Amino acid sequence: AGRAGRRGLDEFGHVVITCHNDQLPPMQILQDLLKGSPMRLQSRFRLTYNMILNLLRVDDIKVEDMIKRSFGEFHIQKQVPLQKEMLRRGAEQLQTIAPIECLFDEPDLIRSYRMSSVEVRTIQAKIVRESLRSKAAVAAVWHSGRVLAVALPRTVRAAPAVLIETKMTGNRIRLIGLVVCRTDWKMSTARLDRMTREHARGDMPFWWGEFRRRKWIVCEIRPEQVTSVCQSKITVDSMEILLERRVQAVEKTVKKLVGVFDQAENEKGEI
Repeated sequence: AGRAGRRGLDEFGHVVITCHNDQLPPMQILQDLLKGSPMRLQSRFRLTYNMILNLLRVDDIKVEDMIKRSFGEFHIQKQVPLQKEMLRRGAEQLQTIAPIECLFDEPDLIRSYRMSSVEVRTIQAKIVRESLRSKAAVAAVWHSGRVLAVALPRTVRAAPAVLIETKMTGNRIRLIGLVVCRTDWKMSTARLDRMTREHARGDMPFWWGEFRRRKWIVCEIRPEQVTSVCQSKITVDSMEILLERRVQAVEKTVKKLVGVFDQAENEKGEI
C-alpha cells in the first residue's frame, strides 16, 4: 500500500492486505506491518536553475508555491511548532543568566595580553636555546622520541611533534622532528610542495604527507616554535624516516603521537 490517508488532512487511513492463494503472510511479517516503525521518507525535491526558468514561463504557479507544495517543506513546517517551543525555552533560560561583564572591549587589557604572550614565547625560546647548549640537558631531554608541542603559523593550538634527531651545525644543535598538524591548520598543499622544493638543496630535511586527514611534516623545529617539552617518549626509527623516507614508518609514528595527545586531552592530564 502507499499512503493511507491524505497528507495533512486525514489523521489515519485504511490499508488492505492482499493474501495470495488465500494464504496469510507469516505472523512475524504481519506484526512488522501492524506494529513496526514506518520507513522514514526523505524528500528528493531539489530546486534547480532549469526548474526555476520553467516555472517563470508559467503564470499560474510561482516558485514559492512549488516549494510550499513539496514534501520537504511539509516536513520543515511540521517541525516549526517544536522549534518555536525550543526557542521560547531558550529565551527563558537566557533571562535567568546574570549579565556577564565583557572584558574584550578594554583595549589596554588586550594590548597587555598580547605583549605578555609575546614575552612568554620569547622566554620559552630562550630556555630551549640555553638547554641546547648544555650537554646534560641534551642527553636528558633532547633525544630521539621526545614528545613536544610546537606552534605553527595560522593556527592557535599547539601541534603534536616528536623529536627524530639532533644535528650539530657549527657550534649549535638543531632539532629535526615530525610534526602532526591539527585539522584546523590552513596551509595549502601547493605551498607545502614549494617549501619541499626549496629545502631540497639544503642540509635540513623537509617533506610532508597526509595520514587519516591530517598533514604531517618532517622538518627542522626551531627553538621559538617549541611551546612545551613533554614527559612522554615514543619509539622512533630515525633511519627509516630520515634516510629511507619510508611513509609506513612515518604513519606508524604519527599514530603513536596522536594517541599520546588524544589520551592526555581526554584525561586532561600531563603529557
